[in-house]
Amino acid sequence: MVLCDDASVVPVLGESARAAGITLKVLVEVEVGGKRCGVAPGEEAVRLAGLIERESGLAFAGLQAYCGAAQHKLDYAERRDLTARIVEAVKITLSSLREAGRAWRARS
Repeated sequence: MVLCDDASVVPVLGESARAAGITLKVLVEVEVGGKRCGVAPGEEAVRLAGLIERESGLAFAGLQAYCGAAQHKLDYAERRDLTARIVEAVKITLSSLREAGRAWRARS
């Protein structure tokens, strides 16, 4: 399983998976506030998931949404508010996937 946040990597991953004779599971990395990696929540993540779905040798396996900065918020209210924004970004993305005709289920 790998993370992906760049459409240009999808054909490379697919070629590598086909060469190895495997189906590679790919998670779309969603930018949820860390400002280090990930595609924008919602439609941009949906577009990337679609590219992954259509690439032979790959299987869209879900979303990755991690914001390490939340761990460093010592104030409860700040951590709660940041976590709420992260969760909202994931909800928006899941809703966009469903609207696009993809029935993905959130993992708990």
